[in-house]
Amino acid sequence: MSEEEQFAKGFILGYEAGLKEAYDSMISLATKKCYTSTELLLVVKNQRVCVPDKVLIQKRRILRETGVDLITERAMENVEIERGVAPGSCLFIKEQTPSMVFRIFREVVESGAKGLCVSRDHPDKLRSRVPPGCDFIWLSKFDCQDDPLKEITIQPNNLVGLYTTIKKFFLSNKDRASVVMMDGINFLVTNNDFNGVLKTIQKLRDEVYMYKSVFIISADPGSMLPTEVRQIEYELQNVFDVKRGEPRR
Repeated sequence: MSEEEQFAKGFILGYEAGLKEAYDSMISLATKKCYTSTELLLVVKNQRVCVPDKVLIQKRRILRETGVDLITERAMENVEIERGVAPGSCLFIKEQTPSMVFRIFREVVESGAKGLCVSRDHPDKLRSRVPPGCDFIWLSKFDCQDDPLKEITIQPNNLVGLYTTIKKFFLSNKDRASVVMMDGINFLVTNNDFNGVLKTIQKLRDEVYMYKSVFIISADPGSMLPTEVRQIEYELQNVFDVKRGEPRR
């Protein structure tokens, strides 16, 4: 049997099994309790929301029993591509405070990507905002020579160190989906000349493309010069203006 035939038969068998399970579930719900048609519709809709979780359970079972990893495979396809969050892409989010960037970052990580959070805020403050297992870079002037945070703390004026650390993250995750978010651009600009920050963004953009990662930057445009904002927009191309509530490419 050819691979095409195996795929076709497997697809049909899976499709048939899925339909049977769905209808059996609806029949069970309809017969066990006296739902009105409206109530039944709501219950079915709630069940439908659970489909991704049920699929993930089956993928984990397959990984455990066969070693075939379907969890990380093509994980980025589950992300909202219309926002510009696709492998090899960069996204510039214009917002006064980093909020949207964390929502999109969480979405990408929960789709199966490995995440790196680069922030002005202390990692302990951010752990509740990102999924478990994310890496951190803390942009801080704090002297961490004798602190456990030494390995993940980078001085804001150390752009070379920042670039090198992010590149190492891309390299160590080259065989899987990955995403980097950065909400400390304004902090970097105030501690360096803007051209230096822009050159770092340009180099990271190239790394993102080469490693098919995702790079999301959040910044308050009101705290930057209009020309600086336009230059970042030009480099990252995909722009989401939270104030306007619309993407722009």
